[in-house]
Amino acid sequence: RTRAMALGLGGGVLMLCRAMFGIGALSMPYMFTLAGTPVGLLLLVVFALNSTAMAGILVASAPKAESYEQATRELCGRGGERFLAANILFANVGTCAAYLATAGERLAGALRFWRLGGAALQRRAVAIALCAAAVLPFTAPRRLGAATWPSAVSLALAASVAVAVVVTSLFSPGEFEPRTQREVSSGSVLRGVPLSCYAFSAMSQVFPVYSELDRPLRTPRTMSLAAGAAALIAFILYAAIGISASRRFGGDTAPDVLANFERSDPRLFHALGAAYSVGLVMGVPLMLFPARRSLGMLLTSCCGCPELGGRLSALLSAGLVAIAFGIAVASRNLLPILDLVGSVSAIAVDSVLPGILFLRSGAAAVPAARAPAQGEGHAADEAEAACE
Repeated sequence: RTRAMALGLGGGVLMLCRAMFGIGALSMPYMFTLAGTPVGLLLLVVFALNSTAMAGILVASAPKAESYEQATRELCGRGGERFLAANILFANVGTCAAYLATAGERLAGALRFWRLGGAALQRRAVAIALCAAAVLPFTAPRRLGAATWPSAVSLALAASVAVAVVVTSLFSPGEFEPRTQREVSSGSVLRGVPLSCYAFSAMSQVFPVYSELDRPLRTPRTMSLAAGAAALIAFILYAAIGISASRRFGGDTAPDVLANFERSDPRLFHALGAAYSVGLVMGVPLMLFPARRSLGMLLTSCCGCPELGGRLSALLSAGLVAIAFGIAVASRNLLPILDLVGSVSAIAVDSVLPGILFLRSGAAAVPAARAPAQGEGHAADEAEAACE
C-alpha cells in the first residue's frame, strides 16, 4: 500500500469518531433522564475508557491481522470468527436501519412542514427509500479510506446539530414547560447501560483503520491514542447534549430528543432534522463496510462462496441496504433498535471479545515460550546420561 493511499492519524481519529458519534447522540438526553446526571456521566466515562483500552488490546492481540474476523479466527477458531461476524453484521445493519429510519422520518417531516415535494415524497416510506437510493452508490468501497469524505461530512453535520441542540437548550427555553425529572431507579439505570455502550461502539472499525494506517503508525499505542482522541470528542458532545437537553425537557425527554423541539420550536426542529438526515445518510457507508466484509466471510465459510470481488461486493452492499431499508420502514420506534444492538452485539463485540482475544494470545505465547526450556531440559538429561 502506497503512502498516498494510507490513512494518517487524523484520518484514523475521524473514522473512529464517526463510528462512535452518530444516532446515539439523539438518545443521550433520554439516557440522562433514565440514569440521572452523575450516573449518566459515569456511564459515559466508563465506556469511553473501555473503547480506548479495547482498541489497543484488540490490535495487540493480533498485530499482523488485517481484520477483526481474522484475529478471532487465529485465536478462537472458525466458530469464534462466525460468532463475531454474525454480531458485526447484526449490529451494523441495525445501525444502518436506525440511520435510514431517522433520516427518512426527519426528511419527510421537513418536506411536509415546508410544503415541498408533493404528497408522495412526504410519505415516510418514500423518504426512507430516497435516502437508501442516495447512499447506495457509496456503499461498496474497496478501502475504508474511500469513505473518508462522506464520513467527514457526516460527522460535521451531526456535530453541528448536537451543538445547535445544546445552545438552544441552554439559551432559548421557549414556551416548553417540562414535567419534573424522572425518578431514577436501578432498573432505569440498567436501561441506560446499552445506550451508553452503543454510544462508543467502534471495535468493528478498529482493524480496518489499523490496516490502512501509514506503516510507521501501525502500533497498538497509536490505535489507543486514536481511539482515545475519538472517544474524548464523542464524550464531550454526548455529555453536552445529554445534560443540557435533559435539564430543559425533564421527564418529558423523548428517546429521540429532536422530537421535543417539534412542540417547542417547530422551525428549528425541521431545520435540524433535515441537516441531521443528510449526516446520517452520509454515515451509512462507514457502517456498512464491516457488515459487508462479515457477510462475505460468513458466505465463504459456511456456503463455500468465492472471495468477494467487485460485482459480488456491490451486490452484497445492495442486499444489505435493502435489508436495512426493510427494517427502517417496519420500525416506528428508534429505541428498541438501539437497546437491542447495544445490549446484544455492542457489549459482545466491544467489551467482551477483545479481552478474550488478548487472554488467548497471552495463553498461546506461554507454551511456545516454555517449549525450548523443556527441550533444553531433555537435552541436558541425555547429555548427563551419556557422560555417566
